[in-house]
Amino acid sequence: MILPGDISAEAHFVFNGFRHLLTETERLAWKNLQVRFKQHHSDNDATKKGLATWLNHSPEVDALLADGPESFYRRVIHRLYEERCADLNLCPKCGALCRTPKACLCPSCNHTWYHTRVEANDSSGAQPPP
Repeated sequence: MILPGDISAEAHFVFNGFRHLLTETERLAWKNLQVRFKQHHSDNDATKKGLATWLNHSPEVDALLADGPESFYRRVIHRLYEERCADLNLCPKCGALCRTPKACLCPSCNHTWYHTRVEANDSSGAQPPP
């Protein structure tokens, strides 16, 4: 069973901050992984049974997860970089994926670009953090 802390930071950012870019089948597969994790770590049989009703057993979802969670995460990340790169929030300095779609601080090189966001939305009156 893959633990949430065992996935790469990039996979964590994609599945928690950029979930809206996933296909419906990818969302269902990710949900299956989360449910299976909760089932695995539950001591209560009634909880395990209840969680089992949340699993999606479609052939498409099963095919996505056939090679295991690590492979699923890698394929989804690769697809997003190939097909939806313009929708990802990448650091303008090093190209690393940022934690959220609106983040202005790179988790890799600590570069900040708050000033460019404020200049782009000058009418909002927002100020960059000190």
